[in-house]
Amino acid sequence: LSSDRANAVIQDREGFYWIATPDGLNRFDGSNCKIFRNIKNDSNSLSHNHCINLLEDDNGDIWIGTVRGLNRYRKSEGRFERFFFHHPDISFDRVNSCKGLAKDNAGNIWFSSYGLWQFNTRTGTWKQFLHESTNPASVPSGILAFLTYDPVNNGLWMSGAESFVFLDMSSGKFYSKSHNPGELTIFK
Repeated sequence: LSSDRANAVIQDREGFYWIATPDGLNRFDGSNCKIFRNIKNDSNSLSHNHCINLLEDDNGDIWIGTVRGLNRYRKSEGRFERFFFHHPDISFDRVNSCKGLAKDNAGNIWFSSYGLWQFNTRTGTWKQFLHESTNPASVPSGILAFLTYDPVNNGLWMSGAESFVFLDMSSGKFYSKSHNPGELTIFK
C-alpha cells in the first residue's frame, strides 16, 4: 500500500479492492497493489493524492473524493476525470475538500463540502445546492459531511454544522434543527 492509513475501502463488482489513502489510491487484486497518484501536468491523473471517499457507480467506474476535488476513474479508458466545485462565498480549496460522497437509487452521485452537488449520470450534468439566507428549506450554511442515501424515505442524510440534515429528494427541501416544520425529534 502507498500508506499505512486507509480512509475508505470498497470492493468493486470485479472483485478488486480500492483503498483511499492520504498518499494515493490503491487497487488490490488479491496479490498486488496498483497505486494511482497525482502526476504533475497530467489532467488524466488524480487531482490530489490525499483520497478520502470512494464509491462505485452503476457503470462500474470508481469515484474518489479528495482534498482537492472529485475524480471519476473511467475503468474502460484507464484514466481519471476531474470535477471541481465553486461557491460564491467559500474558497476553492475549502469547497473542493470532499466531506461526503453517496449514490442514490437513480445512480446519481452526490458530493458534499460547503454545499451539496448532484451529478445526474443520465444527462452528465451537475446541480448545486447552496445555502439561501431567504429560504429556510434550502441547504443549511456551513460544512456538510457523511452523506448517506436513505432508500426508504428517498433522501439524503448528512451531518451539518448544527445538526443532522435531511434532503427530501421528492420535494427538494432540506430539514434540520433550524428548519423542522414537522417537529421531528431527530432534529431537536
